[in-house]
Formats: sequence, structure tokens, C-alpha cells
Amino acid sequence: MSSVPSRGDLYDWEQANVLGRSDQDLPFYLELALATGGPVLELACGTGRLTAPLGRAGFPVVGLDLDTDMLTVARRRCAGLPVWFVRGDMRAFALGRRFPLVVVPYNGLQLLLTPEDRHACFTAIADALGPAGRVAFELHDFLTGVQTLDVPPEPLAQGSLGHATVTLHAGVTHDLGRRVTTYRRRFEIERPGAPPHSVGHDIRLYSYAEGEVEALLRSVGLDGTAEPSGAAVRWVAGRITDGHDQGG
Repeated sequence: MSSVPSRGDLYDWEQANVLGRSDQDLPFYLELALATGGPVLELACGTGRLTAPLGRAGFPVVGLDLDTDMLTVARRRCAGLPVWFVRGDMRAFALGRRFPLVVVPYNGLQLLLTPEDRHACFTAIADALGPAGRVAFELHDFLTGVQTLDVPPEPLAQGSLGHATVTLHAGVTHDLGRRVTTYRRRFEIERPGAPPHSVGHDIRLYSYAEGEVEALLRSVGLDGTAEPSGAAVRWVAGRITDGHDQGG
């Protein structure tokens, strides 16, 4: 890591120090990889949080993400593993092959804020699946129980990142009409011998409406099942064959 933390480094720091996100979902995806045999296509792979352990388990993985900072950290994390990274858009990609398993971990699919983007992504996923392929993903509903639409930014955490001290300030705004939650965050970074500076990076996340996922899957010839897992819902889907559900 360079002396100035990148956006990918800050993302990993936030996952560890604020969100407590590590490998909670790994058994879910690893079980599917074992069942399908790999290789695995991971969309919105980010910094390789899931990519690396799948690769260490012996599965070839292709990780796709649009963010070059994230991919830089992912390549560093996955050095020496049977993993390949592609910079691409999960709404429109063509890798010249099909996969027995496509995964979109964490909140990847919730970055798609318009109906057109969501349909384009599900279409691309269906095109990337082999005949008996499976797609697995996780979704959160950030609007459940919302009582305050605007939570002002406040300090959430402080800690070390390399030679820097990082303080995260964050707040939340909910747009109920558009079903979009904006996570507003600012990283204050202090390094020895350097003036302090801040990095702001907002994330907007869409909460799927009731029945929307089922409709999207069916619109591209897929069907699946959903199971609650803590605050999330985990989906597994496959191709519709002879009118029968091919979800896992």
C-alpha cells in the first residue's frame, strides 16, 4: 500500500473497522462452488474479499469490477491464486465464455439504481450462465423500519491504516419514493509530516421492491429461491426448464 491510502484501501479499512464485514458469506458461495465445480464469475468483486478465499480453495475465479482502485487492491490480495480480473461494467459485459456459477456478493446488485440498469445486468448474467448454471446474490432492505429520512454525518470510527490515522464521518439519507439510500461518508486522513486531507465518497444503494427480483429473474428466463440470512436475503437461481423452478 502506498503512503496515501487509495479508495480500495479505505474500503477494506471500513469493512474491518466499521461494518465488521469479513467472510460471513463465504460458506454460502463456497458450497455453491463445490456443487457446480467452478470456474466462478464474480461480479462487482471489489477488493477481492470473496475472490481470494475462493481462489485459495482451488476454484478458478474471474473477478469483474468497474473501479480501478478496487481492482488494484484485489490483484495484490490474490497474487499467486488462480484468479483473473477484468475491468468491466456488470450491466454490459461479454467474456466469450459461460460459467457454471455467477455470484454477486454483498450489495453489488443494489448499486443499480434504475430499472434499465437492473434489467441490463440480469440479462448479462443470464447470457453468462451455462445451461445448468446458477447465479447467487445477496440483498438488503435498507428501508425496513426507517423512521428518520436524514441522519447527519457523525464520527463512526478511528484507526490506523499503514502510517496514516483515519477517521470516518458518515450519515445516511433515504429517498423512499426512489427506494434509494445514500450513504454519505468522509474519510479524514492524517499522515506524519503531511497536511491532513479528506476523501469523500458517497454510495447510493437501491432496495428492491417486493416481487421485483422474481420479475427480473423471469424476464431473462431464470427462476430461483430466497432464504433470509440475518439482515440479508440470499438468492440462488437457474434457468427455467419445462416450466420448473431451477433455483437452488
